[in-house]
Amino acid sequence: MTSYLDRIMETIGRPENQPPPDWSPIHDCLGLRLPRAFVEFTEAYGFALIGSIELAHPSPTADGFRDLLSCIKAGSDYLERRRAGRQWGPRPSVPHPIHPEPEGLIRWGQSINREAFFFLAWPAREPDEWPILWLDMVDDENAWTEFEPPFDRFMYDLVTGAVPERLLRGRTFDDYEPLCNGLDGRPVHRPRPPQPTDGP
Repeated sequence: MTSYLDRIMETIGRPENQPPPDWSPIHDCLGLRLPRAFVEFTEAYGFALIGSIELAHPSPTADGFRDLLSCIKAGSDYLERRRAGRQWGPRPSVPHPIHPEPEGLIRWGQSINREAFFFLAWPAREPDEWPILWLDMVDDENAWTEFEPPFDRFMYDLVTGAVPERLLRGRTFDDYEPLCNGLDGRPVHRPRPPQPTDGP
């Protein structure tokens, strides 16, 4: 049976394999393990842009900014400022606890269009059952959209345009761009376009 990750690779390309990163600093910091589907996706694509979403990665970066641990910590700091009323925007809200509080939000990515992406870490659920939250900071500081797990299903819906149009805003998420990050990016095997056939 084809997995969602396989379907994503069929859509946006298949990167060359790289040695798996060390996840222990991430898991030690969080005190829990991240969703398996997220780990597999991150190991496959590394530091990258999927459409306008910037994917973080466990490996340290030269600028000390785009790695996953920095992304998680910056996300928590941002949410704490919102909750304390020290963040810009109209009536900023945080509708859920912030990790390490029980059932807390954990940021895993961001976009170049001022959007942020979180897991809602429910202790009563396995990590692959954590909901995914999309925070839209473009039109409405309080526009939180929740998606059902698993993570790879969410990413497949995103790259195929099967998320609400108000979130897409006419953008596409079906392109993949490796970022220069100390890993030197990774070659991508792009899907071959359909070939013309002879006859009717």
